[in-house]
Amino acid sequence: MVTIKIEFEYEGKQHNLKAMLNNDLSKLSKSKNNNATEIVDDFGDDGRWSLYFADFDDEHDVEVMMYCDADGDKQLEADYAIIWNKGNNGVIEDEIDVKSSVKHT
Repeated sequence: MVTIKIEFEYEGKQHNLKAMLNNDLSKLSKSKNNNATEIVDDFGDDGRWSLYFADFDDEHDVEVMMYCDADGDKQLEADYAIIWNKGNNGVIEDEIDVKSSVKHT
């Protein structure tokens, strides 16, 4: 199991999200401690992937952007997050810096 903790500040508040994935990073855990709702691999290139957190709050979803190395292997360090406005047809409301940490169990 791989656990990725994401920390960021948005609208003056500190937020913490947790994504729990199987060891090959292909599926999300069904654990109640997992906040991620989707792994996004279909960007049209092999250089990016993301973790999606639907229903972050009543108005927003969060997508945390990650990258792949030259061999196409998923890297576990988060780069930034996109704040999606659900009520405005999925418009990007903000892009914010994030901190991430990884734990293997």
